[in-house]
Formats: sequence, structure tokens, C-alpha cells
Amino acid sequence: MYKTLVSDYDGTLYLDSVVYERDILAIEHFKEQGHHFGIATGRSLGSILEEIAKYKIPFDFVIANNGAISIDSKGKILHKTIVDLNVVHEVLSSLQGDHIQFFGLSDGISVGLHDKLNKNVDVHVNQISLDEILLTQEIVGMYIKFIDDVSATKHAQEINEKYKDKLKAYAFYEYNDILSPETSKASGILSVVKALKLHEIIHTVGDSFNDIPMTRMFKGYGISTGEEKHLKEAHKVCNNVSEVIADLLKSD
Repeated sequence: MYKTLVSDYDGTLYLDSVVYERDILAIEHFKEQGHHFGIATGRSLGSILEEIAKYKIPFDFVIANNGAISIDSKGKILHKTIVDLNVVHEVLSSLQGDHIQFFGLSDGISVGLHDKLNKNVDVHVNQISLDEILLTQEIVGMYIKFIDDVSATKHAQEINEKYKDKLKAYAFYEYNDILSPETSKASGILSVVKALKLHEIIHTVGDSFNDIPMTRMFKGYGISTGEEKHLKEAHKVCNNVSEVIADLLKSD
């Protein structure tokens, strides 16, 4: 039976600041056998598509912004989950600059960053202005970098308490991702499965906290260098994507 493998990017397929040729060759072989391969990442579409072009990664679909948007191999949008624009404006107006290094909004393709509070930007983004991104009126997520992890965790808790039916905040280290409450990589995969009418076994591989929903739902693999809390959720642990693919093909 044909299979679908959904891989996280940073820390999973992208290891040691590179995508290894061994993994590209394994993905090509996997697809040649009739199986499907997709990427699920916290990055925006613009950012991950640059990486795909750079490393010539073969794919059938991409899920970006932690599950908020997806496309097929031809660039057709398969689904997009947006957040309430009024709530976005409310959260923006409540941000206190003394605890924040930068913040931005994403429409799924690009990220608009605050033009006056834009220090130490180290995320992978297609940078445009905050006003430009607001004009799209289709915000899929907010992204904030705080001065420390304590500030990030505190803000995430405040968001989740105040907007529990409208937003979901995920704090990791000094960062805070804010999405629609029903959005995750797992929900993104389900949307892709429905859109592409995939009738096959779904497998996943990841390394971090935002991979846990898809790891739990699909009994996914973990990367050995990943976070301990994710490794505890993994059905099986491998060192890289090529090892995961070898294990999947071994069971054919």
C-alpha cells in the first residue's frame, strides 16, 4: 500500500544548517516507488519555498505556518486558516515594547514586521511592512520574539486565557507563535489529505514541540537530536529523514 511521509523542516530535514544529499536521494527514491512526500513547517510559504528551490527538494505538498496554509506541488493553495482581524488589531495594540525584540504578522506567504520595533530579527521571513500585510486582511498568524523565555511564556498564557476561543499561543524559548485555535500541523495534514484525496497511511517525522500534534495523531517518528519532550511522543526514533524512509520502505 502506498504511504505519505510528512516531514518537519528545521531540525528534521534541515540538519546542521544544510539539507543532506542522502535525504534528497531518499525522498526521490520514495516518490519513485509511488509514495507521497510533504513538508510541514512553522515557516511561511515564501520562506520554505526558497529552501525547496535551493536544495531541489521533491515534494507533493507543503504545509506552512504550523498548519495554517498548504499548497500542492504546482503551487495551488489547498487550504488557509485565517484569524479574526479585529482580534489581531486588539493584540497588536496591547503589546508592550519594553519586553519585545520584534513582532510580525503573516498571511501565509510573507511576514510583515513592525517597522519601528524590528531589532535582532533572526527568523526566516520574506520581510514586508506591517501595514502591507494588514492590507491583505488574511492573517494566519502572529509572531513575537521577547527578551526572554519568561516573558514569552507569560504572554502566551495571557493570550490563551483571554482569547481561548479565537487564538492559540505557543511559547518556545523566547518566541511566541499565535494562530487560530484549531490550527496545528496535524490539522494541516488532515486538510491536505482531504484536498488531495489521499487514501493511504500517513507517517510523520519531526523534532520539536510544534510537531507533537502530528506525531501523536499519526504515531510519527522523532529525530534523535530533537527536543526530549518530542522524543517521548515519537513512535520510533531515527537519525535523519533517509533513515525514516528506509524504515518505511523496509515494511513494504
